[in-house]
Amino acid sequence: MTNVLYFPRPYRRASVRAKLHTIRLRVLDERNPAYTRHRTQYHVVHARGFPALRGFTDANARRHRWHSFQVKAHNLPRFTRGMRSMVDRGLVELRIDGKALQTGIRRRA
Repeated sequence: MTNVLYFPRPYRRASVRAKLHTIRLRVLDERNPAYTRHRTQYHVVHARGFPALRGFTDANARRHRWHSFQVKAHNLPRFTRGMRSMVDRGLVELRIDGKALQTGIRRRA
């Protein structure tokens, strides 16, 4: 009689959906909000795609209205690097999952 050998199955990778981070931004530029919105739009499209631009118009930028969309976790570092210079200059206010992105400018006394 033969013995049946049972080999343990290897562990399967758990299929976890990529975490989405909620991004909220608004244009604070008083001099030329349409141009700032246009520059911001480039980074939004590369982070999430064209559907994320729905409602992000020149009129809403002039009114300093918040615009929100979601970004996958692996696109978030590139998005924040692209937006960093505008946040540092005070042209755009950016919140990631409800927390404000800090400016990279350190003030010394």
